[in-house]
Amino acid sequence: MTYMVDASRIFMRFLKGFRKTAVFAITTRCNCRCMMCDMYKKPPRSISFEDARKVLDFLYENKFLIVYFTGGEPTLHPDVIDIVKYANDLGFVTAMTTNGTVSRDTLVKLKEAGLYLLSVSFDHWEPEICEKIRRHKGIKDKQERTIRLCKEIGLRTHTLTFLNSYVLRDGVERLIEYVNEKLGVPFGFCYPVKTNSSFYSLGQNLSEEEVSY
Repeated sequence: MTYMVDASRIFMRFLKGFRKTAVFAITTRCNCRCMMCDMYKKPPRSISFEDARKVLDFLYENKFLIVYFTGGEPTLHPDVIDIVKYANDLGFVTAMTTNGTVSRDTLVKLKEAGLYLLSVSFDHWEPEICEKIRRHKGIKDKQERTIRLCKEIGLRTHTLTFLNSYVLRDGVERLIEYVNEKLGVPFGFCYPVKTNSSFYSLGQNLSEEEVSY
């Protein structure tokens, strides 16, 4: 029933001209040291709740439909629940990406605040490779636990995989099968991105042949 109400609300907003998507990085704070990201090398910064409200008001006035919260690790922002709730109260479809280290209590509060979708980063089926990519001990177990908890509390979730040389070498199809069948959730890709920023460079260490795989 809740899913039907959400779909109806989204459709009505779409008919009113709300069509655009914003990716909103609310913090650079993170508890991983990912091989494709340099954020951890700089002092962490987070937007204040008041400034986040101003950004969301601006997006609403300009007919954005979806707000995708990211970071850093957005669940480490001290006001993440209030930010999601404010966005939900404005009528946005709210989504968020996480590295999978989020607690059950935070997941429950995010769902209660109105979060529509949680994307969980997931890099490989081998724990050692996941730790090599994220530089975080036990990261694969934490990601799988987060996915299980989302399913348990009824929070929509799927995985996101950035294109990395390990999964290209070992088999993209095998990873998709692992996620779909073992974890029981949809699978998604973060595609290679060209950027002038040193913060986050997806796929820039891949060969042309790997990118075109």
